[in-house]
Amino acid sequence: IGVTGVQTCALPISVHQKLELAIYDLQGQLIEQRKIGEQGSGSYTQLWHSNTKGVYVVKLSTEQQMISKKVVIQ
Repeated sequence: IGVTGVQTCALPISVHQKLELAIYDLQGQLIEQRKIGEQGSGSYTQLWHSNTKGVYVVKLSTEQQMISKKVVIQ
């Protein structure tokens, strides 16, 4: 996925639980972490803005599930 500074990541959750977003570089270093807090069931999308070009791993997770994707900031 090639983007210009903004990336979205969506995760559907089925029960009320805590939601967290984490961004890592390819060396595994944590770049940013957001504890979004308790959310009810539904689908949640988070935006991430970056001023630094590169390849990153975006992880959106709950206590029971996680989705991750590799993104390229151009």
